[in-house]
Amino acid sequence: MNIKISTGNYDVIDSGTVINIVNETIEFVISDLTYVIEFRNDSEKANNPVEKEVINNRSLRLVFYNYNNSLGTGNLNPVAIGTIKGRRLFISYRVYALSDNSGKAFHYTFLLEKEVTNEQ
Repeated sequence: MNIKISTGNYDVIDSGTVINIVNETIEFVISDLTYVIEFRNDSEKANNPVEKEVINNRSLRLVFYNYNNSLGTGNLNPVAIGTIKGRRLFISYRVYALSDNSGKAFHYTFLLEKEVTNEQ
């Protein structure tokens, strides 16, 4: 059975949960693109920023700072992280943690912007 999921102007290409090993990254490979998810604690960073660090032209590290809330922290709108076959790729996420030094429950949804058609 083939299931297709969409929400708004996006096609869902993958969604799930990963609980990382403490102090270890999570790696996703989508087509020929690699995304590394890393959690860091930094008391000088406010409001739970996510910083993008380019590793190379096919790899991006997303660094989540201070995501230690047991009630969860996440984004309000999808975040653009790349392009696949001319369509923009986005991520939405929620992160839950038992403590500052625990593995994180990383809930994710990867979204592709719907293809534009020239219907008249």
